Amino acid sequence: MTMITQPIVVGVDGSTPSDAALLFACREAAGRRLPLAIVHAWEPFNAFAGGSMLGGASMAPTAGDMAGLGAEILATARGIAAGFGPTLVHQEYLVEGPAPAVLLDASDSALLLVVGGRDRTRHAAGWLGPVPLRLAAKSRCPVVVVPSDSVPTGDIVVGVDGSALSEDALGFAFDQASRRGVRLTAVLAYAADADPSGLDTSMFTNRRESAVRQLSEVTSGWGEKFPDVDVTQLVTEAAPLNALRSASSEATLLVVGTHGRGFFMRHVIGSVSSALLRVSDCPVAVVGAEATGAHLAGPGTNVG
Repeated sequence: MTMITQPIVVGVDGSTPSDAALLFACREAAGRRLPLAIVHAWEPFNAFAGGSMLGGASMAPTAGDMAGLGAEILATARGIAAGFGPTLVHQEYLVEGPAPAVLLDASDSALLLVVGGRDRTRHAAGWLGPVPLRLAAKSRCPVVVVPSDSVPTGDIVVGVDGSALSEDALGFAFDQASRRGVRLTAVLAYAADADPSGLDTSMFTNRRESAVRQLSEVTSGWGEKFPDVDVTQLVTEAAPLNALRSASSEATLLVVGTHGRGFFMRHVIGSVSSALLRVSDCPVAVVGAEATGAHLAGPGTNVG
């Protein structure tokens, strides 16, 4: 398989979300002065599966047709990347193979992997193709899933639950906020579990105080490492999915942690993270347990 070793990798397929992902990746690479790999993966057309729709196998596109279409997609992407000027060093890769396998292989040496998500002009919230979900669950570097028509302005929002995985997400989020020069909102959602009789609210008060203390403690350490980042702490008894979706409604990026350690956990993604990929209107960065410290904070300058 073709070796792809650039620090930032973006997968393109010519769709509207793919174009949005390419713009996100170009801004990230140009702002951080990092090389960008623009990747299109193609597979031979399955004539047996598509013959009934195409009127017979003789009408099925050949391998040459599929590779030619991929070359056209990369040519268009090259033109978009060229619009960012000489500061953006990029290279295109036309690779035969399943897109998830090709991009997962590239994630071994990448700092960041970017792919398109939901096409908001065509699909309602809840729809998402299988490629972003698989990459978010198994990538060895952070993955950013970009929906169509995402706006590159606003603050960074990060979900916190006190686990080691949310620590990784916090580190990534602080780094992004620092590079972009924007505010960071850290969200911790907890279960209130107040006394149903309504007579004793001490349990509710204690849980909230504990949550506030926990969020303050986990953000203070990162705040010392990134003193330039202005942090807003949001503690809420709302469900995590609702809290994060609400907080990110006008965000430029939502950052969440996910599972990843162990044979089984490397193949799944947490329910909240999965749902956010399906419904979020802003790009979602998924920072899994497979991402190393080098992946989380690579070299570079601020993103404009």
